Amino acid sequence: MLPIISPYVDFLEYARTEILDEVSGLSEEQLQWRTEPNAPSIKEILFFLSDLEEMYLSHYSSTLMEDKPTITFLDEQGTVREKNYLYQDIAAAKNRLEELRAENLSLLRTVRGKDWVRVALFSGDVYPLNSQREEHFITLARLCEWHAKQMKKYLEQIRRIKDLIIEQT
Repeated sequence: MLPIISPYVDFLEYARTEILDEVSGLSEEQLQWRTEPNAPSIKEILFFLSDLEEMYLSHYSSTLMEDKPTITFLDEQGTVREKNYLYQDIAAAKNRLEELRAENLSLLRTVRGKDWVRVALFSGDVYPLNSQREEHFITLARLCEWHAKQMKKYLEQIRRIKDLIIEQT
């Protein structure tokens, strides 16, 4: 039986516009505001989301083109620290996020039938969404599900931060 994947693809389309709508009109100061010293700012989340989109595009492509490719996942805290997003141009992050999400959606909308159950192997210390460390393989459908769930998590996080910013003004 093939997985039902369209709700996840549809959510990725929805999240693309929602995330950008949530941050429109925020000042640079608001984008950089943190709920606590080590928590990510909205700006850092946006940059990380664009990196996630690039990662997922690579994972989708390799899973469709290769036989059981090995994939890894990004560590949010490590990536945010390493890339120092606060000093980068937010417009570039928004554009990159938009472009990469569009590429992902375009690719996902071409996937048919048994391609959804193609498998990738994953390695590394980062397992998204508290998945079981015993899982060493992932289907394309499950990868798409994780992608959508991560976007939902970050959209909710952006909304919480924005609500706190609004409360303080």
